[in-house]
Amino acid sequence: RVKQYASSAFPTRTDFTRIFDPNAPFPSTPANEAERDTLTYSGVLRLNKLVGKWMPRGVEVDLHYGWSENYQGLSGARSVKGGFFDAPVGETKEFGVSMNLLNDKLVFRANWFETAQQNLADASIDESIATVTTMIPDSPSGGIYNIYTAAQLAAVGFTMPPGVVEAFGIQISPPNADGFSNYSRNLSGRDIKSAVSKGFEWEATYNVTDNWRIAVNVAKVTAVESGKGLNWADTVEWVKTNWFDKPAIRALRVGVGGTLEFLGGWEQRAITGFRNAQETDGASNPQIRKWRANAVTNYTFPNSSRLKGFGVGGGMRFQDRIFLGYRGRINPADPGGSLISDPTKPILGPTETDYDFWVSYRRRILSDKVSLKLQLNIRNAFTNDALVPIQAQQADVYSQYPAFDHYKGTNYQLFRIAAPRTIQLRATFGF
Repeated sequence: RVKQYASSAFPTRTDFTRIFDPNAPFPSTPANEAERDTLTYSGVLRLNKLVGKWMPRGVEVDLHYGWSENYQGLSGARSVKGGFFDAPVGETKEFGVSMNLLNDKLVFRANWFETAQQNLADASIDESIATVTTMIPDSPSGGIYNIYTAAQLAAVGFTMPPGVVEAFGIQISPPNADGFSNYSRNLSGRDIKSAVSKGFEWEATYNVTDNWRIAVNVAKVTAVESGKGLNWADTVEWVKTNWFDKPAIRALRVGVGGTLEFLGGWEQRAITGFRNAQETDGASNPQIRKWRANAVTNYTFPNSSRLKGFGVGGGMRFQDRIFLGYRGRINPADPGGSLISDPTKPILGPTETDYDFWVSYRRRILSDKVSLKLQLNIRNAFTNDALVPIQAQQADVYSQYPAFDHYKGTNYQLFRIAAPRTIQLRATFGF
């Protein structure tokens, strides 16, 4: 159960921070509350307990399964159709196997998981919503209702989309003495989506000897979003037909300047951007690296060795190809203008692999009363000031300029400097 309380506003300082009064009356009843039962269960099946007498000596096998629900009460988004969407809910299931082999010398674990969520607020639709309900009719720099009289807007047939006025608490006043109507939007509104993330995790530890250990883990994750813009789609189509397809309305001034001076210049934000977001429906999110892997090994010299007390080790960190952007395509709202992103054609950069090494020394000091460990760590050993791409151009628009020839080999990408090589010496005392 989730309860939400609302108190009267606290006074504000000149820097707009609030002055908290601990003696201020606090409401005894919640302004809103939500309740839902959630279920979680999991279990482990130890095969050795069931069929151990038929299994090889030194082998242990466990199977595991888990399922859980989650609920985010009172966090449902206000709907573009009025009212509120249900609060976000989700469920996660996972299953896998764990194995101990060779009398615990080799430990292996594999886990598959899937998380499904519904009623998530969709930020990719927000720009279209804000454009239609705020920026065009009432932009801070101008706005249709601030530039034209009610009679002028009626003459070209400009009206707000059906249902939007009620859903967003929009008030359009009767014309004043100068013929202008006052426009105000009193409620917010968002659309929602669903998301499914699935993947697996694999990890193993191999104790080669009493002094040498190797550990490896590999993970794969994919994320898919669906149901994008379903509640806002009818409004977008209405706006396309009744605003942007009518020359007289496209020519209305919004007063922002540049390409956004006239209503027609907002088609990219109101229509094209929305359709781009819908095109990613059901596609794997390229901004999530699909594969990651890590490997670590450490060796401690035995007491019988001349290098007693010393240890050496190393690690490797791998990340799959990085998302750099999307290929460009012609903007249907402005064919002669700048390219827009094509969400069906992501651009991926190279994979990343980093290496770490360390050397340690351990002994007892002060009459064996204190243990001392010195460890020298080298992180990102082979970085060498490498450049890591972070963004690619949507199209080859620079090859015609000789000044940019030295960028051709990199597809005109933007880069960041890779994490630097660091060398650290640490001393640890134990009492």
